[in-house]
Amino acid sequence: DQFLPEGIGNPDTLKSDRIMFRLAVKYIIGHPGRTIVLGGKKFFNMWRPYYADARLINKVIMSFLYIPIVISAITGIVKTALENPRKYLLLYYLIFYFIIAYMAVISAIRYRYPVMPFFIIFAAYTLMQVKNYTFKKSKG
Repeated sequence: DQFLPEGIGNPDTLKSDRIMFRLAVKYIIGHPGRTIVLGGKKFFNMWRPYYADARLINKVIMSFLYIPIVISAITGIVKTALENPRKYLLLYYLIFYFIIAYMAVISAIRYRYPVMPFFIIFAAYTLMQVKNYTFKKSKG
């Protein structure tokens, strides 16, 4: 294959996996700045609201639906982390695991889907906090 370095042999073997892993680690150590830039691009690619070649209507709809969920989820993650981080530690680890695992291998919008239920939980937490604050303020 034209993309494999010399001496890899059959790309479907454990031996070739080990060689490629060592080459990847060597590249990361030798090019830390490039690795960070590529990691940032992968992170953005995974979390953008829509596919790069999406039609305008899809971009509008996905932005309208997706951006409020992500903002509410991040707000909920920060708020719960400040209030009682141990209570939600498993959810934090799951989110972190999926993000790092897919950024290390390949990232695309479809790979964020396993994380979205956890984001929706934190977004719901934020909405409940807003509701409680609003009704408490209107009663008081």
